[in-house]
Amino acid sequence: MRKFLHILFFCIWISPMTISAQSLRGTFSTYTSLDGLVHNNILDIYTDSRGFVWICTWNGISRFDGYHFKNYCNDPDNLPVQHNRFTQVMEDANGHLWFQTYDGHLYRFNRFTEQFESIDQLVDQLAGKSYRIGKVLFCHKTGTVWVEFQDNGVVCFSGSKNSSPLTAHSFIGNRQIDSAVSFMCETVDGAVWLVCDRGRRVITITPDFQIEMRIKSDEPIIAAAVVGEGIAFATKYHLISRFLKGYSLLCYDDIKIDGITTLASAADGSELYIGTSFSGVKVLKKKMNALEDKMPSGIVPQHICHMTVDSHNTVWITDLCPGITRFDPSRCDYKHFSQELNTVDYFSDTLSVVQECNDVVWIKMKQAGFGYYNREKDLVEPFFNVPSTDFRMTNGVTAFEIDDDNVMWLSPYYEKGLVKIVIEDARSDIFQLSSGQDTNYPDNIRALQLDRDSNLWVGTKNGRLYCYDSQYNLKHLYSHSDNGNPLGKIYAIFEDSLRNIWVGTKGNGLWRLTPDGKEYKFNHYLHVEGDIGSLSDNHVYAIDQDCFGRIWIATFEGGINLLSDIDSDRFINIYNNFPNYPRGEGKRVRYILSDTLDRMFIATTEGLMICNPSESPEEMQFTVCRRYPGSKNSIGGNDVIHILKDSSGQIWLSTYGGGLSLIKGYSDNEVPIFVNYTTVNGLLDNIVLAAAEDIDKNIWISTEKGIMRFEPQQKIFTDYSLWSNSTPISYNEASVATDAKGTILFGGLNKLQMINTHKVQFSQYEYRLSFTDLEIQDQKIANPFLETDITKNEIELPYNYLLFRVEFASLNFRLQDKVNYMY
Repeated sequence: MRKFLHILFFCIWISPMTISAQSLRGTFSTYTSLDGLVHNNILDIYTDSRGFVWICTWNGISRFDGYHFKNYCNDPDNLPVQHNRFTQVMEDANGHLWFQTYDGHLYRFNRFTEQFESIDQLVDQLAGKSYRIGKVLFCHKTGTVWVEFQDNGVVCFSGSKNSSPLTAHSFIGNRQIDSAVSFMCETVDGAVWLVCDRGRRVITITPDFQIEMRIKSDEPIIAAAVVGEGIAFATKYHLISRFLKGYSLLCYDDIKIDGITTLASAADGSELYIGTSFSGVKVLKKKMNALEDKMPSGIVPQHICHMTVDSHNTVWITDLCPGITRFDPSRCDYKHFSQELNTVDYFSDTLSVVQECNDVVWIKMKQAGFGYYNREKDLVEPFFNVPSTDFRMTNGVTAFEIDDDNVMWLSPYYEKGLVKIVIEDARSDIFQLSSGQDTNYPDNIRALQLDRDSNLWVGTKNGRLYCYDSQYNLKHLYSHSDNGNPLGKIYAIFEDSLRNIWVGTKGNGLWRLTPDGKEYKFNHYLHVEGDIGSLSDNHVYAIDQDCFGRIWIATFEGGINLLSDIDSDRFINIYNNFPNYPRGEGKRVRYILSDTLDRMFIATTEGLMICNPSESPEEMQFTVCRRYPGSKNSIGGNDVIHILKDSSGQIWLSTYGGGLSLIKGYSDNEVPIFVNYTTVNGLLDNIVLAAAEDIDKNIWISTEKGIMRFEPQQKIFTDYSLWSNSTPISYNEASVATDAKGTILFGGLNKLQMINTHKVQFSQYEYRLSFTDLEIQDQKIANPFLETDITKNEIELPYNYLLFRVEFASLNFRLQDKVNYMY
């Protein structure tokens, strides 16, 4: 009986949250030869069907799995490959890769043997001849690959989805097919159409290699395009349309157009676009079999040489001019886009490159320029390549590729190397302050408060106080009082029962804003040295109102203050009253919260204090709750930053270094009993800055490493920042609010993180785990083990193979740095 060692792999599936996007941003990573890339000059990039990234360079090929580069053909002994400079990579329907080299040769890379195969050796007619590859057609119906050998003819290569070698069916020397083939395509019936005899004949070759004459033309056919279930051909002056209906051929009358240069089909096959030398683009509607007679507005492109059509049937035109031209058939207009070259020594491209992914069109313009099409603005937006604060690369791009996960790979001509860009959204869940004033310093949001009229008050460390209405239109902006005095660094905002707005500052005391028509009157409260009835300290971190209508103020160097009469400027504080107040532990107060008639919480840097506000200041007692190592029912951390009272009356404490603490009840002597949640329980970071509750009673938490959602019933943490792909924000202490629509707001550097919890949805990402390397007894093993999707969760090795090493990777490059592996 044979024994086997089983290697088991487990995939951890995590549900991400997504929110709709607006304009685009990106997170950049760069790889060079120092990281293992075979060469820094890149000519082509391709993501194959298994998820690996292939890079063609001036000196070999690299396969990248996100962690390691595996290099091929970068030494002199690369038999059968005769040239180390690779210009293009393609993939056939069987998953094998085809590489073209600088000398015009083509090689198949067998994915199962990891060997390069020279295709010309399978064609006897090429023995001893020099040649260059022309057109290459990859057939999806039959899986065959048709290759034009210039001035020789065409050959059909057949393969399979295994390690079997190629077979060749050569048409070189066939009298029915000329040596010069100008066009090849496959139609829905699996037939291959060839334009040959210098454009004067069109033939078809069936999957069983039967040849049939289709068209004889007195004029050379110079262009062709597949149109839905049919095909169209054009000479310089005539259009010949052919449509397949039930695979029977229907012929329509010739249509005359002067100066045809190229053809392209609408995405749905409903229209044919005809590029010309002097008349721009003509539109033929398939159902009408007639040309549109409208005259488009805009500058008409001349000498059109190439057209690409996106999923919206927008036509992207390359002509003799630098840049690219957009033609919109629905609006019947042209618009030209270009970017000024901002690199040096750049080779001039002859064609633009257009790729569409997830409804975004990315454009590499002719000669210079790179960006994406903003359909709402009708602009090609530069992508980090205009010299500015966001400048990351020059706009001469030699190659780019973008996958379905919105991960882009590109190579700038000047900087060289491989650049990975995780495309992100300048998201609708980010609100950026606009002060209307020129400043070199971004605002750092520290204080948030929603008033009873659904206005959002925002205070910043730069001393600005914003007021936005429920639609986030700016109503007020204050940096100075009505007397011209600066407000100072704003750390707290609170609205009392009389609609007064109280503003606490760091270093400039307390302000009261009293409504006065559409504006406010300002009253200023400061600590006065030697006056024990003044505010005890000018660092005001929190403000609250108790059940008796009195205002409580938390200061960072002077403990608590009580203002019984808001029209007075005399405070009860630790210097003139509260004889039982623990001045040592309670001097630095970060937050204060009135809970019930007989309970108030005071958050300090040295623990949580509890008092009964219904007692007189002279008799008031203070209980201090501290962290006791080894006691699971004590508070998680002594430095308490923020306090949240949820809809059920439970108290949640955000602590610095101690995680999130919940008061789950009280002992007989009214001492809180705590339940603590830390990184051990799934919390992202033990430095918790603020917390808020959503309508579903989930707790949202800002930490120094991002935002998390906590489901108290299931006790599950979800990392919102990670799965939302939002731009990282540095969040501030106690900077949180919930607006009138239930959107949770967290404050940070010049931005508000806005979480509309109603629209947050869960979905699953594909991790695409694959084996990337296997060594047994110090010997590398090729396929079938490698590049294999881990779907069966195991591979088997004989029990006496004692030494082995396995490498594997998630080929979802968006998530790769966020995936944990367990085996």
